Amino acid sequence: MIGLFLWIAIIFRAIRSRLRTESKFNLPWLFFYSGLAIPAFYGVGLLATNDTHVTVAEFWRFWVVHLWVEDFLELFTTVMVAYIFVMLGVVRRKIAIQIIFMDVILYSVGGVIGTMHHLYFSGTPVEHMALGAFFSASR
Repeated sequence: MIGLFLWIAIIFRAIRSRLRTESKFNLPWLFFYSGLAIPAFYGVGLLATNDTHVTVAEFWRFWVVHLWVEDFLELFTTVMVAYIFVMLGVVRRKIAIQIIFMDVILYSVGGVIGTMHHLYFSGTPVEHMALGAFFSASR
């Protein structure tokens, strides 16, 4: 966790002058938000203690692992690539921001439902697994 927050501090130091002049929904801020989400969401996995029941701890571990990898890292990668493409002049800024917001919807909404296909071992109802398989395959 310390390493991840140091990493986001390094990113913040590199882009802080740009953050002062930009709107909260422009690329530099989206880049910072997506980078901050990685250590922040990973920290949720550290909330389990020795007193936490193993089923509760495993449930949250499952969500941290799957959403961290299948949502937040993919989102960060999308923002990073969009930002680079805008700086290279390959894509217009407005289009890149629209793609990022579409990506947030697809990964976050579809991704949460899509990870349900992993829950076959935990007694999840068949409807959840069917939705999970559908959204996982459509991503």
